[in-house]
Amino acid sequence: MVPRDNILASIDGATNAVCFAGRSSSGGRGERDCDYVLVGPGAGGGPTAVAVLGDVCELARGGRKFSGAPSLIPPGTLKIQSDDEIDGSFYLRLVVRDRAGIVGDIGRTFGRIGVNISEIWQMRHTEEEVRWLAQSYKLKQKLQEVLPFVMTLERATVRQMRKALDSLSNRDYILVDPVWFPIWGAK
Repeated sequence: MVPRDNILASIDGATNAVCFAGRSSSGGRGERDCDYVLVGPGAGGGPTAVAVLGDVCELARGGRKFSGAPSLIPPGTLKIQSDDEIDGSFYLRLVVRDRAGIVGDIGRTFGRIGVNISEIWQMRHTEEEVRWLAQSYKLKQKLQEVLPFVMTLERATVRQMRKALDSLSNRDYILVDPVWFPIWGAK
């Protein structure tokens, strides 16, 4: 999720973009989220994401894939941050078997690892929407038992998210693997 005024919000269709910030080049950044944006046509979501991230990591590691290409950065000077240490606010969508106490249990689970819930959105869904959801995930529950809802979480690390979701994975009320991702630029 990115704000509408972010350059990445305008990327659409098969176009791809990668935005990144450099520790040494951030002096003049001001209100911008990143120092560099690379935009171009893509081959499709999955293959392109793997290729772009692989190239960025290879460059950061000073790998040989790009040997012979001029480099502005001396080999070995960049370090890749462990993905577990990446932090920010997160979007989390859950589909659960509706019953009392579920939100409290989820809140306690995140609370035990030091993550605060920012918002919970439990919108009313039409019977048709819930039926589509149940059919797409091949759920066997009665429609009135299927409850999709969204939470936003305050600042957390990817490690904390994985730990909480791992703990929730064995709960009998979780019907579908949760969908989660960072919210770009959230404070």
